[in-house]
Order: sequence, then structure tokens, then C-alpha cells
Amino acid sequence: MEVILYSRERKAGGQPIIVKIVSEKYSSYLMKSKSQLRWQCRRGTKELDSLLESYLDCFYFQSSNEEKSYFNELLQIQDNELIRYLLGSQLPDSKGLTKIVKKIRNNNGI
Repeated sequence: MEVILYSRERKAGGQPIIVKIVSEKYSSYLMKSKSQLRWQCRRGTKELDSLLESYLDCFYFQSSNEEKSYFNELLQIQDNELIRYLLGSQLPDSKGLTKIVKKIRNNNGI
């Protein structure tokens, strides 16, 4: 499967920025809108909302496909476990998730 996205942003010559997505694995989360992702960042506590939304605003859209995949995986974790990862001292077993968790903590001074 090949998906072609045309960005509203333009290159210096006025040409649109074109992104080709070849893998189905990455296409589903890349095509999510910012509002869909923001909705998924809303959790049971304001602390989690704030931490997840700050990552979304500061890093998500500039991150690699792999990092986006890990962030989307992080959004699937239950709130109690997320609290332990983001506000506590526990880290996920996955190295990719650990990288995202540390990035969120560092960005928020935790």
C-alpha cells in the first residue's frame, strides 16, 4: 500500500511538501489528525493530560515514524500504569516506550 500526503506547507519554490507512506503499519497513525491524538491524550487525571499533550505539541509531529508508533502504543496503556511510568519511578520494559517516557519526563522537569 502506498499513501501520498500533500502538506499545506510549501517548499521555497512553492511546491507542496509530499510525503509517501509505504508501510501500512505506519500509515494508520500518521493519518490521525491532531484533534484525534489530543482526544486520546485525555486521561483520568489532569497531570496525565498535561504530560501527554505537551509531548504531542512539542515533539510528536517532528518525531520519527518509529517514535510516533511508540507514542501511540503508550496511549494504549491504562492510566494507573501510565502514572507509574510518567510520574513515578517505574519504566516500561520496552526500550522504545522507555525512550518516550524519559523524553516526556525531561520535557516536564520530572
